[in-house]
Amino acid sequence: MIKKSVFILVFCILIIPPSQCSNDVTVQDDTQFTAVISEANTYFEEEEYNQAIDKYNIALDIDNGSVEAYVNRGKAYFYINDFVRAVEDFSEALLLDPSNAEAVRYRGWSNYSNGAIDRALSDFE
Repeated sequence: MIKKSVFILVFCILIIPPSQCSNDVTVQDDTQFTAVISEANTYFEEEEYNQAIDKYNIALDIDNGSVEAYVNRGKAYFYINDFVRAVEDFSEALLLDPSNAEAVRYRGWSNYSNGAIDRALSDFE
């Protein structure tokens, strides 16, 4: 198995021209992510939270390291009173960006709304 993997790697390095070894997939993913997140944000602004969540799910399938997508999906969950999922998303956003004030604030309100007063107070400190 290892020999086959090494052969494929060497083959790709020696045979495929450098012009075909570009970041086209990354650029395509970035373009697709931007389009999907824009759609999601439009649904969110129109208070179509379930449709926004569906689009944020797609955006996170493309880039699961997007703080914006986690925060905005968390806010959509918050507005449909799904506080458990909201807390999960805000917590994930804070793992990626511990200084994200919006995620901290909304996680606090989500915890409060879900009856987790101690956790809410911890977020608000």
